Amino acid sequence: MKKALLIYYTFTGEAQRVVELASGELALAGYEVATARVDFADSSLRLQRPLSPADVKRWTRAAAAGARLPVVVEPEQALGARYDLICLVSNTWQHHPCVPIWSLLARADMRATLQATAFAVYVVCRRSSKKNLALIREEAEQHGGRFVGGERFEHHGSNVGSLIRTITYLMSSGERIARFVGLRLPLPPYGLSEVARQRVARFTRLIVARV
Repeated sequence: MKKALLIYYTFTGEAQRVVELASGELALAGYEVATARVDFADSSLRLQRPLSPADVKRWTRAAAAGARLPVVVEPEQALGARYDLICLVSNTWQHHPCVPIWSLLARADMRATLQATAFAVYVVCRRSSKKNLALIREEAEQHGGRFVGGERFEHHGSNVGSLIRTITYLMSSGERIARFVGLRLPLPPYGLSEVARQRVARFTRLIVARV
């Protein structure tokens, strides 16, 4: 039986939704599916809502600078096996890969896992994603991975609407906060659109065919 590994970081749950959808399609295609969640090794760095404006600025700047910090993988043994396909689910932090996934790619065990292995990139984003996808692909290929496809999966709403919704969501602890400069706005729901979720399944089937 072929084996697939899906690697992801999730803060708001959107990347985890992608993993769940893709895992279902891979299982239907006959794969034995494993998942591995990444997070900062230092628990004090792990993100929690609500974020302050300083927090948002700190982490978007860190991502833009290519910061790499110690991370943990659960389960840790997931990186010790060989796979027929690796799916890298990369959140977008203002154009760039999120720091946990970018940091993971620097680990020796992740590099060894990618060696001579087909990989696909699932980009979770609000809008800007080209740099995220390009950087993840380039890095994984440098470690010997064989790129078989990449796709982006976007949030609800227009560019402006999704931006304001994301800001209000990250900087609040509730689900229904939709205020900006004191005004209640008709904003889209936070998170991946239904169209994007449907495209996860289609893209995964395409990747299976390519592998």
